[in-house]
Amino acid sequence: MNLPSLPEAWLTRRPGAPLTSSSFPITALAAALALSACSKEAPAAKSAAAQPAKAAKAAAPAAAPTTAKPAAGPAGGTPAVEAAPAAAPAPAAGEAGEARTALVEYDAVRKALAADDLKATTAAAEKLTKLTAPPAAALATAAREVANAANLDTARAAFGPLAKAALTLASTDKRAAKGALAWQCPMAKGYQKWLQLDPDMANPYMGKKMLKCGGKVPVAP
Repeated sequence: MNLPSLPEAWLTRRPGAPLTSSSFPITALAAALALSACSKEAPAAKSAAAQPAKAAKAAAPAAAPTTAKPAAGPAGGTPAVEAAPAAAPAPAAGEAGEARTALVEYDAVRKALAADDLKATTAAAEKLTKLTAPPAAALATAAREVANAANLDTARAAFGPLAKAALTLASTDKRAAKGALAWQCPMAKGYQKWLQLDPDMANPYMGKKMLKCGGKVPVAP
C-alpha cells in the first residue's frame, strides 16, 4: 500500500505552529491508521485461513486396508469350496485276495495246457470250479468245460472262454493282477488271447509245438 502524500501546508508550516485538521487532513490520518491495522491483520488472516485445512486433515479418517474376501456361497453363506472328485472305490482286502487266488488257479490250468499235460489240466480246472467267492464266479463257471475235456484239443477249445474271464477280472482288479501279462497267438482257433502271471511266455493254445508263438497285448479281454 502506498502512503498518501503529506499536505503542502504541513510541510511549509512554521516551526512551533500547532497542527490542525486543515494542515493535516483527516484522510491522511485515516490512511496511516488503516495501514497500521492492515499490517497487524494480515498474519492473523493467514493463520485463520490455515486452521480449516488443519481441521479437515485431522478429521479425515485413515483409509482402512483392504483384504481380499473369499467368494460367498449361496445366499451369502459360507464361502463355496470346490469339492475334490471322488476316487473310485478300491476292492476290499478280502475280495482282492479271492481274486488273486482265482487268477493263480487259472494260471495253473494255462501252464498245464502249455506243457501238453491233460491230466494236470483237468485237475487244475476242477480245483478252479470249487471257488465260490464272487470274484471267481465267472472263472469257476468257464473252468467246468475244461475240467470235463476228454483230450487236449477239447481242453484248448474250452480254455478260450476261461482265458477271457481271467483277462476281464485282471483288467478290473489291478491289485489282484499285479505282474500279470497278456499275450495273443494269431495261429490259435477261436479266442486267441491269454493271461499269465509270470513273464516267461508259454502258449497254452499251441503247447510244445509252438510254445513261443504270440506277442504281448494290453491286459484286457
